[in-house]
Amino acid sequence: MSYVKDSSNSLKKAKENYEYEYQNDEQILQIQLTQAIEEYKKTSKTGSDAKVQVAFSESREHMRRDFSHQAWEKAQKSYEYIYHSSEQLLQIQLTRNNKERWLKETQGLAAQAAYALAKNNKLQEAVVALESGLARLLSEALARDRADLEPLKTIGHADLYDRYKQIVEKWHFLTQQPEINQDALRATHNELDATIEAIQQIQGFEQFIKPPTFTTIQQAAQDTTLIYILATEAGGLALLVGEKIIPVWLPALTDIDLHNILNNEDKTGYLDSYFNSKENQKAWHTALDTTTEWLWQTVMAPIIDALPPQSKVTLIPVGLLGLLPLHAAWTTYSDTPNNRIYAMEVLNIHYSPNARTLTEARLIAERVTPDTLLAVDEPLPVHAEPLPHSTHEVQSIISHFPKFHQFQHQNATREAILNALPHCTVLHFSCHGLAQLENPLSSGLVMACHDDKKEQFITLADVLKLRLTGVRLATLSACETNISGTTLPDEVVNFSAGLLQGGVAGVVASLWSVEGLSTLMLMAYFYELWQKEQLEPIESLRKTQRWMKDSTNQEKLDYVKARFPKEMYKKLRNEICFSSVADNNFAHPYYWGAFGMVGV
Repeated sequence: MSYVKDSSNSLKKAKENYEYEYQNDEQILQIQLTQAIEEYKKTSKTGSDAKVQVAFSESREHMRRDFSHQAWEKAQKSYEYIYHSSEQLLQIQLTRNNKERWLKETQGLAAQAAYALAKNNKLQEAVVALESGLARLLSEALARDRADLEPLKTIGHADLYDRYKQIVEKWHFLTQQPEINQDALRATHNELDATIEAIQQIQGFEQFIKPPTFTTIQQAAQDTTLIYILATEAGGLALLVGEKIIPVWLPALTDIDLHNILNNEDKTGYLDSYFNSKENQKAWHTALDTTTEWLWQTVMAPIIDALPPQSKVTLIPVGLLGLLPLHAAWTTYSDTPNNRIYAMEVLNIHYSPNARTLTEARLIAERVTPDTLLAVDEPLPVHAEPLPHSTHEVQSIISHFPKFHQFQHQNATREAILNALPHCTVLHFSCHGLAQLENPLSSGLVMACHDDKKEQFITLADVLKLRLTGVRLATLSACETNISGTTLPDEVVNFSAGLLQGGVAGVVASLWSVEGLSTLMLMAYFYELWQKEQLEPIESLRKTQRWMKDSTNQEKLDYVKARFPKEMYKKLRNEICFSSVADNNFAHPYYWGAFGMVGV
């Protein structure tokens, strides 16, 4: 007994010594990081700095060790310090590139912090940690550019209103120049900070451009359940935010499992198979099936069980989860035409980068009338394969709008489209798209080449410069328009998020290279439901996808025959010539599951 007692005492003492040294190390790291940041700020530097980089990296690794040891309270406190330190660093950066350098240091930490907080039953704090840590540059831009300061003019502060608007305009002008004038930008930055501080002193504006609170997040859930979904090394978690917060633990959703689904050693993962799909289309379809079945079992089934049937939900997937079609998660179900049931059939699913973006999108949707269409029809020439169904698709969509601006073939130039965007309230792009996972600002839509034959794009970088007064919907009938960059996965850097920042309320965008004939039918059916039947865009997309997967070949032939020229009917008939008209050649999610609704 004395041996056991002595061993127990020794173990307790060793643990106390470890915890004391561990806590001491943590305090030293925080002091070092604080001092490095203060020194950095005094020198008025921007960009990277070796001393701050080292201190920041050590603090980050300390938090990750806390998390690995399941020291939830310590991990939470470490993150609070790291987050506030990163906010200080971001605030003194003048350009997006410099901000992104520091954001790399925080990727994945918000998910770990939220998981740790939820383990301690601090659910509101967990939600706020996620909202604060996701799409930070997008939230910053929305807060700055969409600020509702009109009431200032009615309470005797018209001068402050005008000053703020003028400074923001100047800021945008300076940041969009080919050569950045650092001194002018810094002076404008300081002037903007001072004006924001002055506005925050006015009663009723104390929270202006302040970090989100749980109250503001809950307001975004007024007609939907927000669902933050995250993966960590310890497991996954979904936080369902409505009138209350429901935590749904997802033990099989670990970082390792997620990475193995995306890329694995035998090259059969979701991304591996997709990037090799031109050589092996069957393997890509198999990987898509495997991935979406795994998503049901691991992620969506527990969430669905926690909600009433047919709930309207907004999914906010964290990090690399945003690469996957959660709405197309499926399980076997004998009462459907193809013996499957998909998540989008039992839930009404939107996506959003975060709650703030959803709130801003809803405000745009409420005030914009979708009456003027911009239609882009197969820009030519391009260094890509022809789009033989594009013109028929665009013509079917144009038929629903009394006012439209059509840009076809050689007229669909980058300059012409960018100039026309501010004059339209609905955008439809039928063209090629390309995602650059490691350089997402270069992702974009392929436009007509100029005389020099150099390929032209409307890039994400172009889109982030947009300041549209309001577009109700953009449909991107192009490849890879909703694939996020993998360098900063928590920032949700993709084309659809860029459009939301630019002033679009909702975006229908794709996660992979889409098939032409099925996309023609999907887009035509969608616009018919939205414009003719007056359904909401999300309900129109949902019903369209169900029609695509459930209707027979004969029903699709009848639909095409009634709405398109004879040549389209013949093409579809040739496509299914080796199948029965009672079959459904387009039931697989490859043909309809790429598209999701981002925003409202």
